[in-house]
Amino acid sequence: MDNFLNKTEQDKKFKDLEARLEACKKREKDLTAEIDELTEIKHYYDILMENTEDFFLICDKNGKPRAYNNSFKKTVKKCLGVNVDPDTETYKISNNQNAINAWSAHYKRVLNGDKFKADYTVRSDRGEHHFETAFCPIKKDGEITGFTEITRDITERKNAEKALKKSDTFNTSLLDHSPNAIIVFNNDTSVKYVNPLFVKMTGYTAGEAIGKKAPYPWWVDAPEYGTIEHRLKLGLKGINNTERKYRKKNGDYFWVELNVTPIFKNDKMHYTLSTWVDITERKESEKEKKQLEEKLQRSQKMESIGLLAGGVAHDLNNILAGIVSYPELLLLDLPEDSSLRGPIKTIMESGNRAVAIVQDLLTIARGVATAKNTVNLNDLVNDYLNSPEFNTLELYNPSVNFKTDLDYNLLNISGSYIHMRKVIMNLAANASEAIETGGNVTISTRNRYLDRPLKAYNDVKTGEYAVLSVSDSGTGISDKDLNRIFEPFYSRKVLGRSGTGLGLAVVWNVMLEHNGYINVSSSNKGTTFDLYFPITRNEITNIESDPDIRDLMGNGEKILIVDDIESQRDISKRMLEKLGYRIITAASGEEAVEFLKEQSVDLVLLDMIMDPGMNGRETYEKLLKINPYQKAVIVSGFAETSEVKTAQKLGAGPFIKKPVTFKTIGLSVKNELLKKLP
Repeated sequence: MDNFLNKTEQDKKFKDLEARLEACKKREKDLTAEIDELTEIKHYYDILMENTEDFFLICDKNGKPRAYNNSFKKTVKKCLGVNVDPDTETYKISNNQNAINAWSAHYKRVLNGDKFKADYTVRSDRGEHHFETAFCPIKKDGEITGFTEITRDITERKNAEKALKKSDTFNTSLLDHSPNAIIVFNNDTSVKYVNPLFVKMTGYTAGEAIGKKAPYPWWVDAPEYGTIEHRLKLGLKGINNTERKYRKKNGDYFWVELNVTPIFKNDKMHYTLSTWVDITERKESEKEKKQLEEKLQRSQKMESIGLLAGGVAHDLNNILAGIVSYPELLLLDLPEDSSLRGPIKTIMESGNRAVAIVQDLLTIARGVATAKNTVNLNDLVNDYLNSPEFNTLELYNPSVNFKTDLDYNLLNISGSYIHMRKVIMNLAANASEAIETGGNVTISTRNRYLDRPLKAYNDVKTGEYAVLSVSDSGTGISDKDLNRIFEPFYSRKVLGRSGTGLGLAVVWNVMLEHNGYINVSSSNKGTTFDLYFPITRNEITNIESDPDIRDLMGNGEKILIVDDIESQRDISKRMLEKLGYRIITAASGEEAVEFLKEQSVDLVLLDMIMDPGMNGRETYEKLLKINPYQKAVIVSGFAETSEVKTAQKLGAGPFIKKPVTFKTIGLSVKNELLKKLP
């Protein structure tokens, strides 16, 4: 029994041993499989560690290396010149205390549980190397037992970054110092970059410009530039050498030559480059050149028309002499109660009105010259406002209110009273007819000193001026008409209402003759004519009153009348005979010269223009060879020309215009005869 129990226990123990043995075999098998797996993993790890270019280092919590790969070992050898081993604390090999302190700080940080990256540079006799290290703590059962370092050589990247930065600096320098304004736009139209010249050109700072989207504040709305969408489409296609007008921050305008280039990368547009070349000076020069050309054309046109007008006026004056002068002679002979006096006066008045028109023609003729005295514009204005002509103007324009604003400290000017009065009359008439349904016409005067030239309809030079202004509240003058208003016979007046088209032409030519300037400003609220007259410091002298005909009477002096037109000779002869002179006539200069070779006269009344044959100046030169002290009065239906002035320099007396009157011919002859010989 005991043996049986012992055997049973033995069998049980044997089976337990077999089970344990099986378990051990299984455990051994599992361990073998685990070892094989770990061996394989280690094999892969070794391959990774040995073949990667990154440096792997595993340190304990004291910072001592416990594992590292060949790349780390080779780099330490290359950079520091030492062989690394598990106990080598590489950072302590450095002679740079700053480097030691930095690495000590990195180790302290990672052992505190931080995971981070750090860049550093190693310098040696082999050169400069740049590295980036990733620090990661190693934990076991929640406790940090060490850390890993994975280091990558970023020398090439750093060098590339330096080269790129240098390139960017170079490119930025090019952009900053470019002679052109440069703007870079993103695809959403926002401004990406502007260079300093853009800032200087526009007045917008880089901060104010960058980020702005279309429409940009410097854009100018102009129909020829198209809509915003159209302008943006042009930019996408590219723009070459196009002129654009832009607005500065301060509101001033400037011109640029614009080029826009879309920049593509991998067939995709990344941004748009716009360059500006400032052409403001060129545009201003072109504008000034155009204005000068227009002024030259206007001047040439006025000169041509003036030549025509002068020729017509000369012929008309000869014709009008019979209408003006004969009635004056007839009235002297008619009794006061004669029924013919009325019709003859009407004929004479009509002739005088025609003479006034001819005088306007002479005023716009080339070479017109008039005697000038010291006058005051205020006197001229007041004289006109109290004249029959102004009363008639008010009568024809009852809806116009005439006002004055005169500076009673106005300085004097040197001018022709008659012509200046005609200027005021023409401007007042022109202003009143510009008002259609009622309004104001204001005549004003003021002193003005210009210390810099004034860019106006005429460019006004620096100096002191008395300014006459005539303003109306009419509908204004269009730009098209404004460039032509001073042309003779150019009129916007209704046919048959009034005017000859000479009014403003007279104003223009009188201003030229008085060395003055005109500025015209006009809008839909009205027009203002500003006339600038150079001032004089001379005082006004008394204006002579019309002489009594008895004061013009002669004492039988002998006068030779030289004129190629018979009617003119007859009129002058009759008038001078009425005044008590003895008269001889000659039909040409040649005839006069032959006559005076044999006889002498007290005075020669000499026509200036005689065709064919010698003119008045040539005749007078020959007469002086016969008698160096020969007195003469010049007569012409034309304006006072250089030939007249030459004759006067030779010794001839006053110049009188045809048609002559008792006053003009009588006073001129009387004064010349009274002149003492040298």
